[in-house]
Amino acid sequence: MQVFKGLRAWPGVAMLVAWGVSTTQAAFAEEASGKDTEDSVQALEEVVVTAERRSEALSRVPAAVTALSADALSQGVITKERDLQEAVPGLTLKVGLTGDEADYAIRGQTLDAYSGSPPGVVVYLNEIAMSPNTEGPSDFFDLASVQVLKGPQGTLFGRNVTGGAVLYTTAPATDSWDGYATLRVGNYDTRQVQGALNIPMVPGKVDLRIAGDINDYDGYIDNVTTGTRLGDKSSHSGRITLSLTPLDGLKSSFVAQYNKTTGTALNDLLYYVNGIGQTNNGYALTYNAQLASQILGTNLQAFLAQQQAQGYYKSDLPYTPPFESHSELLQNTTSYDLSSNIHLRNIAGYFNGYFMAGQDLDASPTLIVADVDPNNCCKGDTWIQNNWSEELQLQGEVPDTLTKWIVGVYGASAHQLYNYPGTFQGFGPAFALYTYKYTTRDTSYAAYAQGTYDLSQWTGVTGLSVTAGVRETWEHQYITDLPGGLYPAGSQSLEESRPSWQFGLTDQLTQSTLLYFVTRGSWRAGGFTDGSPVNDANRFGPETTHDFELGMKFSGSILDAPAALNIALYDQISYHVQHDVYVIPPGGFPTSYTVNVPKGEVKGVELDGQVRPLSWLTVGSAIAYTNATFPENTPAVAGTLGVPLSNYPDTPRWSGSVFATVRLPTPRQWGALSYHVDAYAQASEYFSAYDFNIEPGSQIPGYALVNMRLDLKDIADSHVSVGLYTKNVLNRFYFAGGMAVGAALGDNLVVPGQPRTYGLELNYQY
Repeated sequence: MQVFKGLRAWPGVAMLVAWGVSTTQAAFAEEASGKDTEDSVQALEEVVVTAERRSEALSRVPAAVTALSADALSQGVITKERDLQEAVPGLTLKVGLTGDEADYAIRGQTLDAYSGSPPGVVVYLNEIAMSPNTEGPSDFFDLASVQVLKGPQGTLFGRNVTGGAVLYTTAPATDSWDGYATLRVGNYDTRQVQGALNIPMVPGKVDLRIAGDINDYDGYIDNVTTGTRLGDKSSHSGRITLSLTPLDGLKSSFVAQYNKTTGTALNDLLYYVNGIGQTNNGYALTYNAQLASQILGTNLQAFLAQQQAQGYYKSDLPYTPPFESHSELLQNTTSYDLSSNIHLRNIAGYFNGYFMAGQDLDASPTLIVADVDPNNCCKGDTWIQNNWSEELQLQGEVPDTLTKWIVGVYGASAHQLYNYPGTFQGFGPAFALYTYKYTTRDTSYAAYAQGTYDLSQWTGVTGLSVTAGVRETWEHQYITDLPGGLYPAGSQSLEESRPSWQFGLTDQLTQSTLLYFVTRGSWRAGGFTDGSPVNDANRFGPETTHDFELGMKFSGSILDAPAALNIALYDQISYHVQHDVYVIPPGGFPTSYTVNVPKGEVKGVELDGQVRPLSWLTVGSAIAYTNATFPENTPAVAGTLGVPLSNYPDTPRWSGSVFATVRLPTPRQWGALSYHVDAYAQASEYFSAYDFNIEPGSQIPGYALVNMRLDLKDIADSHVSVGLYTKNVLNRFYFAGGMAVGAALGDNLVVPGQPRTYGLELNYQY
């Protein structure tokens, strides 16, 4: 009944349902050949996905998966992580103390900033797990696809996680001479050049692909105090892919990638300030920020009113927060066909990354507390990561049946250095208030097996199969405080091991209709935060979860119109949920503590699809309804940290999108003209779990965005295409997320979303 009540309450959902079948533009790639006659209607071409570690049509995968092809990424102007939220309703990209962080949330599972938790959603590049602080490629260039897997993962992919996986796949090196060059120019002084060249060096044996991207643009927030902009970026990326096929059945692919980005941090802005002596539903609130501002002769609440009056595209920081990141990535995937039905694969990867951003915790003209080094104005919070992983797997299948299997072993190690400087502005010069400086190491080993068995020979039901999988993971966590940090040098460690599992039934009712039921269990390890290590006060325990998902997939025709429809209903229950709260313990400094909430539950419905009623028209939409709660909401921690969680953060109840793609009639010698429009909307959400007690002022309103693109492809058979695009056509103001430091300092911060952008794109295919 909650679903139907929500449908009546949320504006715009009725319009989404009226389409009949719905999807994001991301679910499938449209046929681009343009060779159909005026009266014929092309079938919908499915994206091939690797959700089960083998290439399969999306409609044959018994799980909730959204896939975006390279064409869909281009059509939707999806050029960075944040754009994925509009393309995949049910996926949230949450921010931290700057808008430059991109932590993924799926079905309520995510990674809290500064929590020390393993991520709830793991990002992979070519099946290699990426570091949680530099997730995904900095710019989307030369990608073959992006896939979003929803629900607990553990029996197939490298890391066991509780929420899902986002898979980025780069374009492979192939045995043909081809490539492209793309130029984009737009407002905010956007200048982007990217391209790729594929070189068959030894036909059938050695193939090379070289790709690169240069992207410069201005930020959209003016810092009126310094005359600079927040969010300016200059990014340079390059990738080399080498494919070797020395023998029939043996293939090895090497990928080397480098990225460097510099500019200014997109710092959060002030959103809410607790007053001195203020309470909320009987809870006394922290008011350190307001008190400190008054001692310094200013008034933070008065500045908040000024911030709201001048608008959130203007900032008043007393300095320009710096930003810098760079990363190096090496990968190798080698496969060998032991027979026609048994395949051996080895996947190895190495990643080194650096991320630095200045962050202001009150976002006011007075520097009260900021994460910036007072002795070096160009340094802020710094993370350095050094990771490697190795996976060996064996796959097999039985011809002419649904039977298939996979077994494997996995190992990974992640080393990270954290340096968080805290600066306080008193009556004199700014001085260092505290510095958190420590290293962590996470070593993970696992063995897994999963198989799908054809039951039709036993039941007489054609297309019926059962899938079962299990994985055992051993985690070792270490943290070492370093000299120069707040705490004396010392080390802590823990060891944990737990199983992950999956069981499901699939019934391929017809060639076009699939039904499935799956239940999965997974976990994420405990660890340590940057709080006091005395008596292991900074330690938190593991989180476990299991879910039930019932789904249907259809890919066929409705009244002779090609159509696709996917529906998933799920209920996910988690125990000892890892959640972070930013506090100031008695006699201490602002720090984060991760607590274990006894029980959380997330249930919902996800529906997506599309239909092509005419050869020149494709329409579709997607809906995600997510009901997230904490049935048992009081963490078992003494003192102020025992406050019950009052609401579920980073999870809007409703989100959805609609799209239409029209191929316009033009003379063939002109080229193929098409018009694409899509709209995304979501309900309000919270960025704190304590809005009704110790951290009010964390709710941001819902919003709706409209995007458009006009393309003229292959002009006069010249291989040249031109596109005009606009994001946020109506220039709607919205908040992309926020950071709650109300329990520590007494204020909450937000990042305003990007205003209207537009540009011209030129592309040459060769």
